[in-house]
Amino acid sequence: MEKKKKRLIQSVVRALSILNCLQDGEDIQIRDFSIRLNLDKGTVYHLLATLKELQYVKQNPLTKGYSVGIQTFRVGHAYLNALDLVKVAKKHLELLNEKTKETIHLGELLGADVIYLDKVESPLSITMRSRIGISKPAYSTGIGKILLAFQSPEKLKNILHGIVLKPHTKNTITNKKVLYNKLREYRKIGFSIDDEEIEEGLFCVAAPIMDKSNQIIAAVSISLPKYRAENRVEELINLVKKTGEKISTEMGQE
Repeated sequence: MEKKKKRLIQSVVRALSILNCLQDGEDIQIRDFSIRLNLDKGTVYHLLATLKELQYVKQNPLTKGYSVGIQTFRVGHAYLNALDLVKVAKKHLELLNEKTKETIHLGELLGADVIYLDKVESPLSITMRSRIGISKPAYSTGIGKILLAFQSPEKLKNILHGIVLKPHTKNTITNKKVLYNKLREYRKIGFSIDDEEIEEGLFCVAAPIMDKSNQIIAAVSISLPKYRAENRVEELINLVKKTGEKISTEMGQE
C-alpha cells in the first residue's frame, strides 16, 4: 500500500528553501533565488521581505543581495548550545544517578513548558514515566519551576500570561499569585520542589544550570517516589545543587 503523503504548507517550504540557499554564506540576488527555486520573482520578493522583517535574512545595501540574518544565527546557536549542554552534562547526570539510584532529568524551557533533553533511568523498580523529547507544563514540575524562577520578571510575565494553571493533582498550584511567590522563594534558595504536583506519589527536586553570563539555560532534577524521599530530602537537595553548579562551571559560568 502506498504511503500517504504528508501535507506540507507551501509558503513555509518555500521560505525554508530560501534559507537553505544561504548555507554557503554568500549574497544571493532575487533573480538567482528565482532560478534556483523555480519561483517567480514576485513570490521570492515577498518571501524575502517577510524573512527580512523577522531578521532571518539581511540585505546588503550596496549589492542588494541577501544573506543569513541574526535570527538564523540565534536559532542555530541555540541548537549547538543544546548539543553541547547534553554532552557536557551527561557524565554528571550519570554520577548523580549512581549516588542516588533515582531518575535524573536534564531539561530546558520551551515557552511555558519544560522539555526533557536527557534522562538517566533509576535502576529501582518504581520510576517516573517520562522520556527524552517530551514536554510537560513548567508550572507543575520541579524542573520547570526552577527554570521559571530564574527568568527575568518581564519574561516570566510573558510566559505565564494567558495560560491556565490546570490541576494535575490536588497539590498542583493553580493560583498565579501563589505560584509567583513560590518562584521568588525558589530563586532565593537555589532549588525547587515538586511534591506530588504533576503526578501523585512523585517527588522531585531541581536546580538551575547557568551559562557564562549567569543566565539560566537548563536545569537538572532528581525524581523519585515520595516514599523513597523520606529522610533524604536535604541530601537530595545538596546533591542536585552541586550537580547543577558543576555543569554550570563546565558551561562557562565563573
